[in-house]
Amino acid sequence: MSIISPIFGTPKRKNKKGIRGVKQSLPRYKDNLKVDDKYVYSYNTKVASINHKDKTIKPLGWWSTTTSKHINYVGSQYGYKVLKK
Repeated sequence: MSIISPIFGTPKRKNKKGIRGVKQSLPRYKDNLKVDDKYVYSYNTKVASINHKDKTIKPLGWWSTTTSKHINYVGSQYGYKVLKK
């Protein structure tokens, strides 16, 4: 399993300790926005899926303005297109 680099959006190999499923913080929304290799989490709620092959992010429902900003921010950091529901 890979851990996503929060700045460049490229997978990094796990370290020798074998960390799996660790959520990474992004610089702008450190406390309320987390990302792992498959999902975006806003306030500890899974809100979007990440498809690295297609370079897209798909929201998993309709969200508040703040959560939508979180999803769009991840898209801009990774250079991925955020799909509209």
